[in-house]
Amino acid sequence: MVDKVKIVKIFLQYNYNVSEETLEFIQKKNVSERELKEFLITQPQLEPVISVNLLRRYLENLRTEPKHISLSEDSEEQIKTEIKTLQQKTQERKYTKLRFSIDLDIPYKLSEEPKLTVFRNLFLDRYQTLSKILLQNLEPNTTILTHNLPQEEVPISRSGMLVGMIQDTQVLHTNRFVIQLEDFLTGRTTKCVIVKDTPSFPQYRRILRDSVIGVAGVLPKNFLEGELTAFWGQDILRPSFKNHKFSTSEPSTKVLCLSDIHCGSSHFSNRLFSRLVAYLNEEVSIPDIPFSPAEISSIIIAGDLVEGTGLVTKEENELKIDSYEGQYNKLSELLRKIPDRITIFTIPGEHDATHLAIPQPAIDKKMGKSIYSFPNIKNHGNPLRITINGMRFLIFHAQSCNNLFYGLMKINQTSPIQGFKELMEYRHLSPEFGSFAAYAPYSRDYLVIDEVPDILVTGHFHQARKGIYRGVSIATCGTFKKMTKTDKKTEREVSVGVFPIVDTKTAEITMLDLNKIP
Repeated sequence: MVDKVKIVKIFLQYNYNVSEETLEFIQKKNVSERELKEFLITQPQLEPVISVNLLRRYLENLRTEPKHISLSEDSEEQIKTEIKTLQQKTQERKYTKLRFSIDLDIPYKLSEEPKLTVFRNLFLDRYQTLSKILLQNLEPNTTILTHNLPQEEVPISRSGMLVGMIQDTQVLHTNRFVIQLEDFLTGRTTKCVIVKDTPSFPQYRRILRDSVIGVAGVLPKNFLEGELTAFWGQDILRPSFKNHKFSTSEPSTKVLCLSDIHCGSSHFSNRLFSRLVAYLNEEVSIPDIPFSPAEISSIIIAGDLVEGTGLVTKEENELKIDSYEGQYNKLSELLRKIPDRITIFTIPGEHDATHLAIPQPAIDKKMGKSIYSFPNIKNHGNPLRITINGMRFLIFHAQSCNNLFYGLMKINQTSPIQGFKELMEYRHLSPEFGSFAAYAPYSRDYLVIDEVPDILVTGHFHQARKGIYRGVSIATCGTFKKMTKTDKKTEREVSVGVFPIVDTKTAEITMLDLNKIP
């Protein structure tokens, strides 16, 4: 039999008060902790007190009537005192009210136009948006050159800024490299030669094709007018942004950022997820966390909710559940244990049930049917822009960045933060087309960072890290997937059970380490 004090604590975990009548009924009917929690999860929290009739009807539908059990003979006076104290505590507790708005989501329906037309429109949208941002960031007296320059527009100084999209790059020996810069509106291209003794020469490894940049330099000595086929570049400017200042008048709340759950994998850590549930239900505490889990009003899951079926290697023996439907059903069983006062926002990753090309619409409603049945779970596309209590989040799974960072840009594998700083400079989440990322045929480029976020939250790398770039916070998430043979073979760092929590008032990021929970 569950004692009265324990019953009251269970009710408080789910934000309910309990009457004496209901307490006596629970003990009389010998209601177990499991039955009680399952009942409370199903309630819509319209009233602060659960009526005994509501509980009676639920049990009648759930099981046959149990035998009569006599009441506990514990001191009624002591129990009443403890109940009153616990009820006062829950009345004093104030959960943060969640306020959110979806600022950018990915539509389910792809464009029906011919793909050639769609992709041209996509790159045109990118070019126009990013070139406009770049020009707005320039000093007012900057001379802008065109790729086809009439004699009357040739500046006396014979210097200026050329804006375009990088069509290709080429390193010539060790003392110069060439950027082939295209004016996407006219199709004209100019070869910008960057020599070794210029400030921009060390950037040649950081140059990403299909990105929009400005090249400051001088015209060739023999150039008079017409099509500018060559240009001596001295400095490279990316769209970027000036130092960002975050402030909000909205009430503070905490946002827990999860990613890469990989439910259905044989490497999924059910033990760590159970610790998370216990923490969010205030059954356990972590000394290093300076606030109560009651302050967490929302959870972001930045992709790879399940393991999927198509990306698994046989030698890893990854799958424990071999269908999308089964994996999402299991995930639903786990998510339902999280208090429903917490709103959960999801985006897909490459392991989820949606197309692989980016950007991705939300998880398929048929295969992921079970996670669409929860009113507190909101499923969206990848990437997602959302404002939570005045703080603007940009959420991206970042599956296209792995080879981009470590292969092309030669960024240290201990942290992807530096790579995301570079992408913030380009104002694009995945500039290179074809090499490392397949683009979905949308006429709009949803990967452009046209509005500067307050924080960028990413998954995919299985590394919990935090950083800041020009006032914008960056948080990368850990994983619930234990290290695989591949991880160990490559000596890849993996943050199993470590996830960032963001304060929407201060932008402070605290790392939650579930391994520290006993």
